[in-house]
Amino acid sequence: MYNNQHGITKSLSLIVVILTFLRKQPMKESEIKKRIYAVKQNIFEINEVDLLQAYAKLYDEKYIELERIDEEDSIVRITEYGISIYEIIMSKFSNDFRFDD
Repeated sequence: MYNNQHGITKSLSLIVVILTFLRKQPMKESEIKKRIYAVKQNIFEINEVDLLQAYAKLYDEKYIELERIDEEDSIVRITEYGISIYEIIMSKFSNDFRFDD
């Protein structure tokens, strides 16, 4: 588990690479951070690395949607047919999707 800023930054850098690969297009790290921040608002009992891994695994699935929850669209909630990201992670995240440190 990463509890320090270096570890979180390292994880975010890794997730940028993974999401860029999955989407087949560039994505700014600031956008990744914004989305992850929004996701974290609904998750309290999952560590940073598991969250990032689960998000990367799920992101490429076409039925994952970004739902606007404020007027400026600065915060998004990720849902799957209305199911929260926490429920998605609990139902789909598995130990076979791991990064070696």
